[in-house]
Amino acid sequence: NGPVLVRGQAVFAATETGELIRFEDAPGGLRLTWRSLLETALHPGQPRPQLMLAGETLIVSLGEAGIAAHEAATGRRIWKSTLAGDLLAVVGSRLWCFDRQNMLAGVSVATGEAEGFLDPGPFTLPVTNRSSERLILASPRGLLAALGPREVAGTEPTAVPAPADDQPEAEATPAVEKEEMPP
Repeated sequence: NGPVLVRGQAVFAATETGELIRFEDAPGGLRLTWRSLLETALHPGQPRPQLMLAGETLIVSLGEAGIAAHEAATGRRIWKSTLAGDLLAVVGSRLWCFDRQNMLAGVSVATGEAEGFLDPGPFTLPVTNRSSERLILASPRGLLAALGPREVAGTEPTAVPAPADDQPEAEATPAVEKEEMPP
């Protein structure tokens, strides 16, 4: 009883009991492939975690506990960030979310590190896009914008700079816990 994400024959879901699970469509019905604990408290009536796929990485919002990334094939957690926000889109190698300070936050899909923050200006209505590599922004007045990855031949995408020192002080940079594989 939570969000479901389908890709090909795989079905990913977050459960009321705080588990992340993957099923495979198999003859005779769905077959459980793996299950992983989300390590966050879920309460009745609380919104269930959002799910988003970025290649082979399954990204999960954990409400106020932050955001986590898991290997889609195994369920193994890759990283967990304390940055809390609504997942919007994956554009290139960056996850975009609308954080609790009403800023657009760009997070590295590979590491969970916050790579930059943008003031959304009049675009204050979050739009979740799981179908394309576009960040879709909307304003209460009906204005829409769709932003895709910017690529310049022979260069790496540049990080979005953090707010300058003369900007109002924001919360400290969210912590990221990286999961290590046992030897």
